[in-house]
Order: sequence, then C-alpha cells, then structure tokens
Amino acid sequence: MHLDPASGHTDCWAAQMLRLFSNLGSDYAAHAPAALEEKITYYSNLHLPVRQLVSALQARYDSPWADERLREDPRTLVSLPTSGRPAGALGVKACRYLNWMGISRGHRMGKHGMHVHCGTYINAAHHQCMLRFRLCVWPLEVSRNGQRPRAARVCRLCNANAVEDEAHVASECMAYSALREKHWGQNPEDCMDIAALMQHAHDDPRAVAHYLFDVHSHRTRLLQPGGGLKSSSHSHKDHKCSGVRKVRMTRR
Repeated sequence: MHLDPASGHTDCWAAQMLRLFSNLGSDYAAHAPAALEEKITYYSNLHLPVRQLVSALQARYDSPWADERLREDPRTLVSLPTSGRPAGALGVKACRYLNWMGISRGHRMGKHGMHVHCGTYINAAHHQCMLRFRLCVWPLEVSRNGQRPRAARVCRLCNANAVEDEAHVASECMAYSALREKHWGQNPEDCMDIAALMQHAHDDPRAVAHYLFDVHSHRTRLLQPGGGLKSSSHSHKDHKCSGVRKVRMTRR
C-alpha cells in the first residue's frame, strides 16, 4: 500500500472503491469519523445502495452514446477535424458500432440485441469470429496504426486502394467475391453493404457467422508467407480478375 503524503490518499483496494463511490455521487469517506476505532465501526456498518450506484454507473457509460456526431457515417466521421469528433477513444469505434454493427448499450439486451446470437446454436469458432468482427477487433489495416495516416492503411488483397475496414472486408473487397457468391448468391441483398449484413445477423446469425469465419480464414491464408491467391483453398477462377492482386508479404 502506498500513501501519498500530500493528499493522504492510498492506492489500496478500499481507497480506490471509496473514490469510485465518490465519483458516482456517494462520498462515504467525507462522513467517516477521524478516530480509528470509530472509523472501523462506521465502515463495517456501512450499507451500500447498490441499485443507486449501478444506475449512476450505467448513466455514466450511456451518456457518450447520446452524442449526435455518432450518427455520422464512420468514414465521414474520421475525415472531420479532431475538434469535430466525439472526445476519447469512444468516438470512431462507437460510430462503427452504431452505424455498421447495430450495437449500442440500448440494443444489447433488446429484441435485436446480441443475445440473439446466444439463443441459436452456432459453431463456437464461427460465433467468436462474428463477435470479434462486430466489436471491430479483427486485425485489419484500419486498426494497425503504426503512425500511418488512415488513408495509407489500404487493403493488401485488392487493387481498389481502399482503406481495409470492416465495411470493405464484408461487402466490397474483390478478394472475397467468390465467398460472397457462395454464401449469398441467392440473396445478394443480404450482403450489399455492411449494414444489410449485420441486419441479416439478427435474422440468421448462424449464416452470417459462417460467412465471416470463411472470410477471416481466407484472409489469414492469403496473408501467410507464400499464401497468395493461387494457393488458397478458396481459390476461384475469377480471382485472377483485375480487382484482385497476389499478396507479397513485406514487413510494414
């Protein structure tokens, strides 16, 4: 335990919890007696208003989602000056959650929330892959900053010179055209854009999870040393089209 002589604060677990309660509007430390024995009695008999604290914490987490700037298209939002974006890391990712993935705090446990995935049998590997996609944690170029400007984080699997983000991978990149034909050939509207695909995930999460798993596996194979499009098990005669190029692995 470390004691800060200037403030008298410690970094022990109890002190951290008291500071949390204070930030949530319940400053119990302010009313604690100074005498040690009385302080022990005070804290040992303290009854926490758990429901009130949870509600305050929930309101704290929910408030940034009300920012109207999050209603912008994610690709438009990132083009705005920093001063025009929501503060903190929430901004761009929350914008992608809302506009592309259909995820928000309000939807999480609603009729069209993520519990729909849990109410249907889905292969565990497929399910995990879909959840990671919806949380925007696939290792796409858009997330591999490396001090590069966003416009330079282009897809390495096609010649579109487009930033490799979730929308590009899900419905735009020519490297996955054969997979889109395989999974959505009868209903191409289900994959016309990422919003349509995620909407379909509410109706048939198993099919979307399978598609995303195949996309992720195909991408991984292509980006392996010596992978290339020709050696992929998902190779297709139209992979030689001008929209797709063979990958040469180089360190970036």
